[in-house]
Amino acid sequence: MELARQRLRAINGGNDLPWNALLPWQQLAIAVTQMFTLNRKQTLAFLLCVTARMRVRRMDPFRIIIGGPGGTGKSHIYDAIRAWYEQFNFDGELAFTAPTGIAACNIGASTAASFLCLRTEWKQLINPRGVSLRKMIGRLEGVHTFILDEFFFLGCEDFYKISKHLKL
Repeated sequence: MELARQRLRAINGGNDLPWNALLPWQQLAIAVTQMFTLNRKQTLAFLLCVTARMRVRRMDPFRIIIGGPGGTGKSHIYDAIRAWYEQFNFDGELAFTAPTGIAACNIGASTAASFLCLRTEWKQLINPRGVSLRKMIGRLEGVHTFILDEFFFLGCEDFYKISKHLKL
């Protein structure tokens, strides 16, 4: 964090005022962007995500698509988001999923099908005595930021089920 403060100070001609005007979460966000050496687009996506988390009124869900071909640094952004959340002990509010096992493994996540019980029959899922619904609710308890990587591998039916399951 000190290095980030020094860099901002150098940009501002030795003046610490801009750094001191930032809230602690903003200072950490700047430090994380530098720690992960995020480029401009990655920094923008990261800052949009953490700023949305810190909004006082979170009435409408924040939605963002972080896209690009392999190797553009999407998982780098996810690592930065994860690090920032962990520093504030918000990591219980964060869930990562991906449609395939390999994609999920690459970002330290579960598959969307497993995490959200997408392959469980609807009647079985909503059964009050069923364990699937309780498990899914337990996994989603406290989650405010849900990241679905490689979403383009999902079909319309999967998106329908994701929407339906997240509304339970």
